[in-house]
Amino acid sequence: MAASLPPSFYGLRRLTPRSKVRLALQTRAQNSANEGNSSISIVDANMGVLKKRMEKLRMQERLQRRCKDGEGWYYHKQYDCSLKRSAKLSETLEVAELVAGTFGLTILSCTFCLCLVSLMAHLGR
Repeated sequence: MAASLPPSFYGLRRLTPRSKVRLALQTRAQNSANEGNSSISIVDANMGVLKKRMEKLRMQERLQRRCKDGEGWYYHKQYDCSLKRSAKLSETLEVAELVAGTFGLTILSCTFCLCLVSLMAHLGR
């Protein structure tokens, strides 16, 4: 009888009750609704292959756009000095406006205070 068993069952007689529990815990439960639907896993596998192909095509297109007639690489211009110049100019104008406004307000307020002091001095006589 022991000889008729497949080789995977030879060691089952020597198992202790504790090791049988461990073997029982290692089994996985499967959903009975998905037993006949192996097409779901096929669809998932096909989607993975499709994503890899799309990524490969995107990479090839990117390389073709950057390659210039096989002679060298065409790098897109990333630094535009005119934008930097206009940003610096506007920033400089903002600072100049702030300084001029502060200076003008100071002179205006000092003039107003001198006029008030002068008026009080003339009325006080």
